[in-house]
Amino acid sequence: MKKFLLIAGIGLLIACVLALAFSALQMTAYRHALDGSPAFYDRLHLRMWIFFAIGIFLAALGAVCMFLHFKK
Repeated sequence: MKKFLLIAGIGLLIACVLALAFSALQMTAYRHALDGSPAFYDRLHLRMWIFFAIGIFLAALGAVCMFLHFKK
């Protein structure tokens, strides 16, 4: 169980970094796209916030797994 928590924590933290990187990529596209329809900007903005929230959630889960691993 202890090894599973460590592996799960590391996996969740890696997924967190990937989600936050994708959120930053969407933010960069949102800010630097010069020509696009309003729907295009809305989709970029929505994806930016969704992946940011997912990244924060995964970071919290990863931190809990790591905490439980080192607590036991």
